[in-house]
Amino acid sequence: MISIFRRLTFIFLISQLTTISAFGQSDIQNRAESALAEARSLNEKARIGGARWIIAEEHLLAAEELVSNQLYSDGLETANKAIHFFTLGLKQKKEPLYEHR
Repeated sequence: MISIFRRLTFIFLISQLTTISAFGQSDIQNRAESALAEARSLNEKARIGGARWIIAEEHLLAAEELVSNQLYSDGLETANKAIHFFTLGLKQKKEPLYEHR
C-alpha cells in the first residue's frame, strides 16, 4: 500500500513539474514573440521615416532567427536590444542627442 502511494505521489510530482515547465516556457515564448513584434513595428516606423540603423536591424534579424530556432530566452534578450537601438535612433532622428561644434 505504501509503495503504491509513493508511486502515485512520484507520478503526481513529475506531472506538476512538467506542467510548470511548460507554462514557464510558453510565457517566455509569448514575451519573445511580443518583443519581436514590437521591434518589427519600430523597424517599419523607422523605414517610413526614411531612417535605417544597421545595428538595430542586425539585432532584429538575430532575434528572428533565435525565436525561429525556439531559443526564446536568447531571442527575447536580442529583441529587447533591437528595441533599445530602434528607440534611440528614433529619438535621435526626432531631435539630436548632441550637437557638433
